[in-house]
Formats: sequence, structure tokens, C-alpha cells
Amino acid sequence: MKIVMLHDCAYVGATLSEWLQKMNVEVELLPMRGLLRTMIKLRRIDCDLVHVHYARAPSWVAMFSGKRYIIHCHGDDIRHGYNYLTKVSLSKASLVLFATPDLSQYIHGSVYLPTPIDSKFFKPIRKINTILKALYFKRETAHPKTRQNESKHIRVIENACQSSEIKLDILPKGSVKYSEMPNLLSRYDLFFDGWMLPAYSKTAFEAMSMAIPVIGYNDNMDDLNNILLDLKSNPVSNINRGNKVVESHLAEKVSEKMLQLYLEILR
Repeated sequence: MKIVMLHDCAYVGATLSEWLQKMNVEVELLPMRGLLRTMIKLRRIDCDLVHVHYARAPSWVAMFSGKRYIIHCHGDDIRHGYNYLTKVSLSKASLVLFATPDLSQYIHGSVYLPTPIDSKFFKPIRKINTILKALYFKRETAHPKTRQNESKHIRVIENACQSSEIKLDILPKGSVKYSEMPNLLSRYDLFFDGWMLPAYSKTAFEAMSMAIPVIGYNDNMDDLNNILLDLKSNPVSNINRGNKVVESHLAEKVSEKMLQLYLEILR
């Protein structure tokens, strides 16, 4: 079996590729290098299936390549609407996957595939006993409808951190290389995710895998001062919650599910 991973999104394709190859699946990573150029290159590759990441230009390339393909939807590619080409490519796909549970309402008949997290790469580096430093990634490149309330959320986070004497760093999302993420996250005692979407981000799962407390959409923003007060004295309950959440996102488990889906399509 040979799979082509077309494009990548948040290193999901690369993570799946690494683990699938451990299961004796041949995988070739194909980045987007322009629509026509990528389509020509894809047509020349002998493969059983194309695994497309992102339901926009990459899905159009797969559709026009004449190859059998599946589409992996990641969020803003379908959450706020999509054009006719994406609609057609979704209808012609052998399978449609979605990365966060809320996306099921936009693509009927699709299958939820948890975001894979490599727990051997994102592993606990130090024990966190109290909360002194926190990190938040600002989503400057997200869809306007996704980030429309972010400024308000940041103000609430900043005020709560100031009241709790927690140093807060805010970085642009995408400003840190994937290879550097474990080292960066290990410098912090708390990761703030977001309240713009009813789902955790991939970075939140990576922080959980590293036994770093995470505050996000499942926590009441109006009660943030009390949450931080409890966290400062006892972060263990939050860490344990994160450990349970991330269990279903372990790369080996997700890749096994992905392999079974490939086999069902190709049998």
C-alpha cells in the first residue's frame, strides 16, 4: 500500500506518515507548490490513495489528478463556508475526515479522526508545582470569524494573570517551528488555549502530553481568577485531566485507526 500525503496542516500529515511507516505503509509527502505544478507531479506518482490535508486548493488538486483520494478537514477550511470546487471535491472523495468534533455539522457522512500527538516527542520535561509563567498563542492568521472575540479574551487573560501574579507571554501562532515546540512549552507552567472555538487546539494537546496545565474552551472564562487561584496552589488535577483528554490523541492509536480506514477504502 502506498499513500501520498498531499500538503500538511499543523504537522498532522507528517506525524501520521511517521507512524504509518512503522506499520509498513509506504508514504510519500507531497507539499503544495502551486496548483498546476502539484497536480502534474501527483499524476506521475504511482499510489493507491491520496490523503489530502485541507479542503481547499489541495483537495482541488487531488480531484483533478484523477487519483483516488480522501480529504482531511482541519477547521477554517470548512467552518465558515466553502466554494463550489471544495463542495464538488468533498462529494467525490472516498472518505472525508474532520479533526475537531464541531466540524461534523458542516460535512455530513464524515469521520472524526483525533489530532495525532507524538507523546515521545511531546513528553514531560519537568514537574510543575506552581504556576509562575503562562503562554498564549495569538491567532493572527485565523479566519476573521474565528478570531473576532480574541482581543476581548486576551484582555481577560491578561487581567487574570496580573491579579494572580503570573507572567504572561503572548506569541503569534505559527512563529515557532514544530521542532522547537517541546523546548518552548517546557519553559512555561501553564498554557492558555482559546475560547473562540468549541475545541482544543493541537498545541493544547501537545501541552497536555507534556503534563503542562491547559486552560481553554472547557473552562469558564468568567471564573478565570478563581481557576488560576486554584491552579497556583494545586496544578495536579488539571494535569490529570489533560492526561485523560490526550489519551485518545496518541499518535500510535490515531495511526492504527487511520490504517483501518485505508484498508476499508481499498479492499
